[in-house]
Amino acid sequence: MAEQANIIWTANPILSVLNNPEVINAPSYFETGTNLIFAGGVVAGTAISLVDTENDLCDMQGNIKDIQEQLSATKSSIASLSQFNQEEFETLTNDINDQVNAAKLYSKQINQLQNSAISKKVIAVVLVFVFNLSILGSLFIKRLLANQKKEQ
Repeated sequence: MAEQANIIWTANPILSVLNNPEVINAPSYFETGTNLIFAGGVVAGTAISLVDTENDLCDMQGNIKDIQEQLSATKSSIASLSQFNQEEFETLTNDINDQVNAAKLYSKQINQLQNSAISKKVIAVVLVFVFNLSILGSLFIKRLLANQKKEQ
């Protein structure tokens, strides 16, 4: 019974690690026969890292939108100033348009990174699910072997 409690303790941090970053460094070992299986914090750490990356990307995307608004306001201000001659005005307008286009490209790249982070999160969840299935399978096999020994 103590062995089962240890196994339950091992499985629960893996399932709850997406919501509890304190669990990442918790040691989690359990023994099935002669095999020692390590339920490390690698998958869990990756999931936490992906959540942080996604939050950072959202912040960056908000900053890009602010920059685009500032550039648009600057463009409007420049258009209203009569002291610039046409050539200087066109040069400044072209520079602003280049910066707006660069910001749009940067925003697209951020969207691609967010989509990639979401995909990696899904993969991490699937890996955790498969790992937990392997734990349950090994427990089931262990129980069957124990029942067979009792019957003999």
